[in-house]
Amino acid sequence: MDKLTQEMYEISKNSRKTCLLFNREYVLLNKFMPVTDDKLEDYLNKIYNLKQKGVNTCQILDYKLNDNCKYNYFDGNIKSSKGIFLEERAPGNSFDSVSDFEIINDKLINKAVTKYIQELDRYISELELRANADQIIYDKLVNDFIKIFKCNLSVDPRPNNFFFDKEIGYTIINLIPLDNKETLEDLPQYLIHAIFGYGRPKLFKDQKLLNYMCREYHDKLFKFTNKIIRKYKCALLKCGYLESSIKKCLYLINDYLCLDNIMIVENNEIINYILSKKEKILKK
Repeated sequence: MDKLTQEMYEISKNSRKTCLLFNREYVLLNKFMPVTDDKLEDYLNKIYNLKQKGVNTCQILDYKLNDNCKYNYFDGNIKSSKGIFLEERAPGNSFDSVSDFEIINDKLINKAVTKYIQELDRYISELELRANADQIIYDKLVNDFIKIFKCNLSVDPRPNNFFFDKEIGYTIINLIPLDNKETLEDLPQYLIHAIFGYGRPKLFKDQKLLNYMCREYHDKLFKFTNKIIRKYKCALLKCGYLESSIKKCLYLINDYLCLDNIMIVENNEIINYILSKKEKILKK
């Protein structure tokens, strides 16, 4: 290997970030891998073999373990060492944060609503890219996951472990050992995070959802969501999944994105609308 230079090692070691973008090609990971030291090479070889089979994932190119930082199991006979890992950089973008905005008091309504609108605009723009992807992109996402599963690996379902690029499609990172409780029957629900992230941005007051949305964003959200659902459903059917399990997944998507009972406010009027209702909203 010999790709991890001393400079890279020191940069990552001295950084507070678990994942550090080094350049357009590589990221540096400062972390414990999800396997013990005795199984590390086998784990990395599985990822390498998946990449060779065409699975969209990122390969660990080189690493150096830190002998002074480790977890010990069974009286030290099995060890998991923290290390610096040089990994290929996944192309595209991920939905990597929860975008929930809380109205704390009347002085902060304008700020919270403005931030909510900005994040909703970003979310829908990314969703549009995913909605316009060819059917083959969704076929590959499902098939890639099946190949990963058959290698006795799985995926940490947090959205920042799935990147989307309009040319390449979905890239899956941070593969983990398969849990014995996981089965391929869970797949339709499992990949919701991959496609939709943590769901669209939401606005709250006292933990109650204020489901206001401009007509423009509402129409785009439903349009892009339905396009994605049709392609995802088609990909699942091609892989032999039953309509019943797919239908359950589609209900979850509806709940996940809070698509029911959205109050439509005309474009550019959402802040004024909420400000005009602020006394009622703040009492809820």
